[in-house]
Amino acid sequence: MCEHSISAAAITERMKQEMYQPLDQLFSDVDTYLRNNTVCTEATDIFNDFLRLKWEYESLRNYELKLVFPSILKMFGAKNPDSNQISIADLQTLTKRKEVLICSMASEIEQEAERLSLPVDHPLFRLCSGIEQLLPPIRQEWNGMMDKWRQTCACFRSFETGNQ
Repeated sequence: MCEHSISAAAITERMKQEMYQPLDQLFSDVDTYLRNNTVCTEATDIFNDFLRLKWEYESLRNYELKLVFPSILKMFGAKNPDSNQISIADLQTLTKRKEVLICSMASEIEQEAERLSLPVDHPLFRLCSGIEQLLPPIRQEWNGMMDKWRQTCACFRSFETGNQ
């Protein structure tokens, strides 16, 4: 087992607890608001944008929780790389793109909410603020660790290249 398995397990758990759980709750708050309130016609576009943002977020969360995190943890525990392993670099590229897209979409929604003069305590504002505050810092830490492992960890490099 690789010495990095402990730090990998710790950061993946932190991302679940400190990023995904709070963001899941903020998305749920907007969903609840939408179910309980009539949406005026001019605000329909912003809520359609919210649904697209939610889809992108859930896609990122599911990729990481079901594919990326288990693959990283498996890699650090593997004695020999699996000849059918996934490309960690490709997954990292995909998740970075989704992160940028999600942050951009949240910024656009926030601007549209301001234009529509939605109340400051509206759940869309809380969601956009949560994305801005929670997503970039921990994802930057995660991507930094991935880059460090790529440079310094033999098992990470052998997993990516399939060398035994």
